[in-house]
Amino acid sequence: MKPKIKTYIQPKKIGLTGNIGAGKTTIAKIFKSLGIPIFNSDIESKKILHTPDVRERVAKELNLEYNDIKDVRKLRNIVFSDKNKLLKLNLILHPIVNTQFTKWYRKQTSDYIIKESALLFETNNYKLLDKTILVYASKKVRFERVFKRDISASLIDKVMSNQLIFKEVKEKADFIIDNNGEELLIPQVIKIHELLFNL
Repeated sequence: MKPKIKTYIQPKKIGLTGNIGAGKTTIAKIFKSLGIPIFNSDIESKKILHTPDVRERVAKELNLEYNDIKDVRKLRNIVFSDKNKLLKLNLILHPIVNTQFTKWYRKQTSDYIIKESALLFETNNYKLLDKTILVYASKKVRFERVFKRDISASLIDKVMSNQLIFKEVKEKADFIIDNNGEELLIPQVIKIHELLFNL
């Protein structure tokens, strides 16, 4: 009798995105509580920026002082005030983040995983994923949420102006979660969770 060969099916790749203040991280925490592994691209980007070789490259290509990069808030102000610098920074960080994601993904064994990223549609990375979840909240609601994080109104406006608006991305998303505060989040997440398991 031949031994049974265990087959390994790679987890489905699910993107989770939304504009600043939409509530991506809140939604990610709910999925995590359901046992779904989460890869946070924004956290990974910050880790990468702490490595000396990347800092040196960013300083050189963006024509910045080394200390400008050590201060994340200062760097954010600089790049969101200059689209060319923002583009250069993204061109440096995104390939490294994608490499780290691939390494992480290969170790996962769940039915599906979630890649959380603010720029899935802007970078076209959503095309590399199986499905995409878009978290939506109105601009007014998002502004109020972000303002509570002690981020200046001018910086919030700069960040928002560099992100695609809802009507530009909603057709690309497979699932939309309403996080304006009127709809309960957990039932929305559980519904999507069940659908993803049955794909």
